[in-house]
Amino acid sequence: MEMQRQDMAATNGKASQYVAQMGATYLIETQQWDLAGKIFSMVGLNYMVHQTSGGSSAEHMSHRYGGSDSLVAFAKGYAAAATGSSEVASNISALQEVEKGIANSEMRYRAKQIEIQGLELEALAASKKGDSEKAIETMKKAIALEETNSPPSGPPELIKPPHELFGEILLTAGRADEAVKMFAVSLSREPNRARSLIGTARALAAKGDAKGASEAYAEFMKIWSKADSGLPELEEARKTVRRAD
Repeated sequence: MEMQRQDMAATNGKASQYVAQMGATYLIETQQWDLAGKIFSMVGLNYMVHQTSGGSSAEHMSHRYGGSDSLVAFAKGYAAAATGSSEVASNISALQEVEKGIANSEMRYRAKQIEIQGLELEALAASKKGDSEKAIETMKKAIALEETNSPPSGPPELIKPPHELFGEILLTAGRADEAVKMFAVSLSREPNRARSLIGTARALAAKGDAKGASEAYAEFMKIWSKADSGLPELEEARKTVRRAD
């Protein structure tokens, strides 16, 4: 009976992680930051890591260390950082709590991923506050950790690939040449990733390469060909491509 209960708890944990992954991915890919709370409350995952109770029960462990709690903390923290909200600090703390709990276990790989996510939140928050130096130095740490891993063989294991975020932060800092190179690394690890393509286009435009920017925007439009045509990113791409024709 106890074994059945543990199996059910583990299954519930995997289901929660899957739902959290979908919600977090949707939030970060669409950048609809105002939906951060709604997305997870609709599926019963609107909580933080440090709010989870249950000691060492199977269900608690599957939520906490299996990924759903840390995914929610990262996604909500990313939205907070992107909008300049001070709530990012509590989400960083939540990720650090999970990382500390599994750093010396068989889940060390997961701990490293969570450490990278925490660094991403710190870097984005610093960038939004105008502290480019801190943002760049923090992302260098995240990149160093990420590059000890092999490139993903499928969808990105980290919801926001670090090289992509670093490219965006470099572009915000006015370092377009470096941003182009960082987006190229991101695309070499995860080919045809839309946000890395549009980042490349923006960086090329910033450095005055209109032809290259138009080509990158055209590739981006192919990837998002079935997306809502009214999305601002697609309108941005269409305008640039039309000007180049």
